[in-house]
Amino acid sequence: MAPAYSNEYKGYSMGPEQCSDIDIRDMASPEIKEHYSQPIDQGSVGWCYGYTASDLLSFETGKPLSPTHVSSIYNKDIRSNLFWKAGYNIFRMFMGREVYEGGFPGKAARVAMEASPICAYSPRDDYPRFIGVFEMIKERVKKKEISKEEACDLMEFALPSLDTKTTNFMEDFINNDLNDQLEGMIKQSCSPLINVPQRTVKTLTPPFFPTNNGKRKYADQLNDVLNQGKPLSVSYSVGHITDKVRGFHASTVIGRRWKNGRCEYNVKNTWGRVCSLYKANIECNQDDGSYWMKDEDFFDMSLNFTHL
Repeated sequence: MAPAYSNEYKGYSMGPEQCSDIDIRDMASPEIKEHYSQPIDQGSVGWCYGYTASDLLSFETGKPLSPTHVSSIYNKDIRSNLFWKAGYNIFRMFMGREVYEGGFPGKAARVAMEASPICAYSPRDDYPRFIGVFEMIKERVKKKEISKEEACDLMEFALPSLDTKTTNFMEDFINNDLNDQLEGMIKQSCSPLINVPQRTVKTLTPPFFPTNNGKRKYADQLNDVLNQGKPLSVSYSVGHITDKVRGFHASTVIGRRWKNGRCEYNVKNTWGRVCSLYKANIECNQDDGSYWMKDEDFFDMSLNFTHL
């Protein structure tokens, strides 16, 4: 996937009539507003697609949902398609870990709705540390560095409600792909489960011929979603916001404002409170883990937007 529309929006800016101040959290349930006003950290696991997909679904349910569960549903679904499975298996050889990383927010939201109910958010979702723990446990059991009993104790410490006493639990865990098993283990261990209403996943893509009218229509479509109090997932090359990380990324658009004669968009990221990663021209909000970007740069970086 390549940023096919790079630099097409340089020099493009909106007027104040298109850019009233808005924060969609103000139109959400109190629980959603409080939750999405806090920083969230995906850590070293490349599940940004699951985080932004869970944002979209959470605003539909009025309850914060687990990005870890949404991501594990996506990865399990990948295993059911031979083409996708082969591609991800090749990719993970270069990543050096068993769990799949990288994905598409729209697909993640779609398969999560199909798998409803979804785990509610819990503090451990703020950084899915246990993913690396499970990979380590499997490797150490195979090498006979720890016993199966010790492995079960470690897994129950990571997921306290996980039942490791069932017949052949550890044999199944060791001999099967973690992407096939993780979703079930997470679902078994979470409470409560939240029913997610079925919604249509919609994608906004930049106009093929970016005339001024086309650019304005594209901006208006995005603004219409925000005006309804709903978030959008934005996919982009992370090089637009940092010089320290490479690859593609997905975040959640949660608002806009008119400031110093320019329209700016507020993007909720998944890098916790860290502001040192951003380029000098990016305004980072440490309090909620979001950043602000001027309209022309914002539309220039976007590969597409996803919303429900």
